[in-house]
Amino acid sequence: MEMSRLRNLYLRLCATSIFHNVLKKSVFVHFCDYVKSESTDSKLLSYSSMVTAIYENGGTLDGYVRKAVFEDENIYVKQRAKNIALDKKMENAVIAELDTFSELTSLSAEDFKADMALDFPIPEFNSRRLDLNELYHKRIEEIDRYGYGVFSSSPMFRLSDTMEIMPIVSADKISIEKFIGYKEERGKVIANTEAFLQGRPAANVLLCGDAGTGKSSTVKAVANEFFN
Repeated sequence: MEMSRLRNLYLRLCATSIFHNVLKKSVFVHFCDYVKSESTDSKLLSYSSMVTAIYENGGTLDGYVRKAVFEDENIYVKQRAKNIALDKKMENAVIAELDTFSELTSLSAEDFKADMALDFPIPEFNSRRLDLNELYHKRIEEIDRYGYGVFSSSPMFRLSDTMEIMPIVSADKISIEKFIGYKEERGKVIANTEAFLQGRPAANVLLCGDAGTGKSSTVKAVANEFFN
C-alpha cells in the first residue's frame, strides 16, 4: 500500500534531530496528532486545532513554519555563530530537515480534505511553498548582523511578567526619514548605536525632553534602521 503524503511528512518530521524542538510548537503537535489519529472525527479535531493555531499566529502555514525554524536555537546555529567547524553529517541532516519543512509549507486544506475523503468544506488556511534551505542558509551567512534564535525575529523586545525576553510582534515600523527637526540630537543616537554594533566604544544614552518631542519614536526608528 502506497504511503500517503501526509504520513510520509509525519515520519520525516519524527526523524528531525537538529530542529527537534520545533516539533513542540502547536501547529506541529496538532499535525502529528492528526496523522496518528485513526478515526475521522479525531483527525478533524486535530486539523481544526492546527488551523486555529495558524490563525492565531499570522494566518499562514508557511509564515508559521519559517518563523519556527528561524527562531530555533539549535546546535547547528550555535556552532555556526561561534565559527566552529561542523561535521559533514550534521550539515547533511540540516539540509534534509529543511527540505522536510519546505515540503510542509506547501500543504493546503485540500490535502487534508482528500486524506479524510470528506465531501463538505473544512476551514482553509493560506500557504505557499518556501525554499527554507535557501532562506535559512542565507540568514546563516548574515548571522553576525541578525543574530539567531528569537533575537533574529524582531528589532524590538520587552520583558514579560515572568522576566522573559519576548519579541514585540506588532512593533512600530516608523523610520528615521519621517522625522522633522532634532537632526543633530538624533544623529548622536544613530552614531552611538552604530559604534556599539561595530564593537567600538559607545555610551549609555538617556533621552529627555517634553512629551511629543520624539524620544520613544527615535528609539523605535533607530532600532528599525539597524535591523533592516
